[in-house]
Amino acid sequence: MKKIFFIILISFSVQFLFSEDGSLETIGILGGQNVYFIHISTGLLADGFYAGIFDRDYVISMCRDMASSARRSKNSLQKLLDDRAIKEKELQSTKDMVEGYNVVIDEINALIGSAEILNEETRSQFYRYKSKAYEKIQNVLGLDE
Repeated sequence: MKKIFFIILISFSVQFLFSEDGSLETIGILGGQNVYFIHISTGLLADGFYAGIFDRDYVISMCRDMASSARRSKNSLQKLLDDRAIKEKELQSTKDMVEGYNVVIDEINALIGSAEILNEETRSQFYRYKSKAYEKIQNVLGLDE
């Protein structure tokens, strides 16, 4: 139930990211939702893999697709920052969004590592990255416990 609440809240809570320009507001909303859904999808893949529902190759393939998509989104935002196309008051929010993509990419890579060599160490490493990603997503989206 808490996850559903967060999904509903995303549409409202990310609007502060880029409030003056409608297109930047849209980028903020979609970016926040994308980071969150990548995090959720990675967790679902991990749950399915660790429960024996998804096989190694499927998980690795899906993770690589998600990581590629996340990198493209992150790189697009980073280009806006590098080109100084973001207004001063939106700089920190955009940087936070880039960092949100970085942590979900790390989370995905940890799951790939766990799928390639499944043992307690790689599983624990994945859960550490998952927790770190969730903390960052809460901060980026302004979600409170």
